[in-house]
Amino acid sequence: MIVDVTTVLLVGGREVILKAMQPAEPDLDALRKLSPQAKLAAMRALIGQAYALKLAWVRQSQPDLNEEEARIAARDLVASGRA
Repeated sequence: MIVDVTTVLLVGGREVILKAMQPAEPDLDALRKLSPQAKLAAMRALIGQAYALKLAWVRQSQPDLNEEEARIAARDLVASGRA
């Protein structure tokens, strides 16, 4: 079961509503039972998704960057944990 969580942030003086899905306890139990290799594979997949989303955001917000510059910017943002 997934539980919706809504967060309201102030960004540049505007309210931004973020909806996040938090795993419920049965899901957490299933995650705890995963092998270390399976946990690592899941983590790698999530990081890959974060990178793809950040790259799309960099391309949209900084269209003057070439492809290599956009990839570097996205990689740096994901690695640093910055928004």
